[in-house]
Amino acid sequence: MLKAIYANQHDETPPYTHRLVYIAEKIPLDLTEEQIELLETITDFNIEARYPDEKFSFKKRCTKEFAEEWL
Repeated sequence: MLKAIYANQHDETPPYTHRLVYIAEKIPLDLTEEQIELLETITDFNIEARYPDEKFSFKKRCTKEFAEEWL
């Protein structure tokens, strides 16, 4: 969604990055510290679940308790 907002506002392709906070800053959005932390966590989840080297370490952290905390 952030990339769509960026593309609409700037009339250009958004930056090629997974860093959601970076994109939000370019829009710009007035985010709270809590919202920034959430975007950083979502970015971490995305990268860790997407790339093989990161995926294994992420899988080890994904206990039932971990999932319940984030869902």
